[in-house]
Amino acid sequence: MFNIRIIACLFFLVDFVNAQEIIWAPEIKINPARTGSNIRPRTVFLDRDHAVVLWGQLVTKRIQYALWENGKVSNIFTPNLNGLQPFINDWASTELAGRDNYVYIIFKTDPAESGKIYLMRSEDYGQNFTKPIPIVNPDTFYCRFPGVAVDNNHQPIVSYMRFNKDWSEPHYVSIRSENFGNDFDSFRELVEPQFGEACDCCPVAMESDGDRLAVFYRNNRGNVRNMAVAVSDDRGKNFNLHTELDNKDWVVFSCPSTGGDGFFNDDLLHTCWMSGRVNPPKVFYSGFNLSTGKLEQVLSMDHQKGRGQSQNYPRMAGRKDTVAMVWQETDNSNDIFFTYSIGLPTGLIKNTIKMNAEQNGNQTHPDVAFHSNKILVSWSDNADGTIRLMEGKFNVSSQTNHPNKNSSLFTVEQIGKKLKITTNEPIEFIQVLATDGRRLYYGKETDINLNINSSEILILELKLKNLPLQHKTISWKG
Repeated sequence: MFNIRIIACLFFLVDFVNAQEIIWAPEIKINPARTGSNIRPRTVFLDRDHAVVLWGQLVTKRIQYALWENGKVSNIFTPNLNGLQPFINDWASTELAGRDNYVYIIFKTDPAESGKIYLMRSEDYGQNFTKPIPIVNPDTFYCRFPGVAVDNNHQPIVSYMRFNKDWSEPHYVSIRSENFGNDFDSFRELVEPQFGEACDCCPVAMESDGDRLAVFYRNNRGNVRNMAVAVSDDRGKNFNLHTELDNKDWVVFSCPSTGGDGFFNDDLLHTCWMSGRVNPPKVFYSGFNLSTGKLEQVLSMDHQKGRGQSQNYPRMAGRKDTVAMVWQETDNSNDIFFTYSIGLPTGLIKNTIKMNAEQNGNQTHPDVAFHSNKILVSWSDNADGTIRLMEGKFNVSSQTNHPNKNSSLFTVEQIGKKLKITTNEPIEFIQVLATDGRRLYYGKETDINLNINSSEILILELKLKNLPLQHKTISWKG
């Protein structure tokens, strides 16, 4: 039997947050032609080594994008829209989704309500796109704010706001394609009328996970405008869950023009949103348990208490227990803030950093993407008209180890495919994480069957009663 014994009193421990420190590469300045205001970037990972950064030009009404590959950014692409003029604004514009070699761009044409919705598809990592494909023609209705997701079969799913030509009854619907966006089926309603209507000025966000689909939108119940979600278990054919993710009950009689974001973590839905119910307005994180139907945790990103900062335009990405968030923050100037958490979401408050260390005053509308241990953060620099991009990587080995004063309270050993923990203290919980944030175990058992065949670094969290949280790196031998 393979037996490695790790004695906690002799082994130097690594603080969990520091062990998961993000190492940031130098900031990349993407320089579009200075012919218009370059705004509201959208960023998506296709795989570990490929990503797309998309933005719009407010003045010239053009869509542009750049390709990211292994830390380098390509030349700027301007797709041919065949004379179409897309609706572009800093709070609602083009949207982007992708997986593997497939990329989808969706946009609305001007006028914002009566124009058509178009889709463009790439099958070569964004090198080339199809001509715009018309997928929604509002002849007897108005529509706004299309969003797009891509499922595991590389098929696009689109949601958009639909309302009557007298501006009444705004609501979100969904359409699906089975032939890569060439055709779509009839629309499905996301929300029944008894749940209220959609906030008619707030954009949508979408997330696909296998057959599951989440559509994040702001609700409107008699001018109470909370973030909500509609969830489908069959790629948008039926929506079996409609619920609010926001417990602030923000009453506002004008258009807040801001949405939210989120992603699945098994039966937990990570979400982010802004509420003006507090003063100044703040960005919030919430976790919704899909199994119990309960809102489990709501956290304000109040990382600098007493500072009169106003927060808006949050975006979120991640996998499992790894959560990354960005938002725009205003306190005499507009800056971009980033935070992350692995395991417990309370890390979102203490891990906050300002991204634009060198540029101040006019940084807006960020986005974030995540894949494996990599993070991409993008935003608009309205001072010089550029799009900014920063890559971060979670890092373990480069950190300085230091002893934990409570380390003699437990021992850890690997026995075959099991992790055995020995302690005389009452255990509140044990958590084992991979370095990319995957939760491998959570509970109170001291004999943990991990069944990991590869050799890798693991992170152990051990909470003993009446003692601080203990952290340890483990060199697992597969």
